[in-house]
Amino acid sequence: MVPAPAWTLLPDLAERLRAAITALPEAAISELPGAAGELDRFVARPESPR
Repeated sequence: MVPAPAWTLLPDLAERLRAAITALPEAAISELPGAAGELDRFVARPESPR
């Protein structure tokens, strides 16, 4: 989890992270135990938490 102040300091952080995550090959994500669901939930968020 990214601390709330980071979202304020880096307002485009969530967008950049979503872009990086969606660019990962499916094989890379499937090798992360338990992370696939967390990454899916993060990417599905409409905007960064504040």
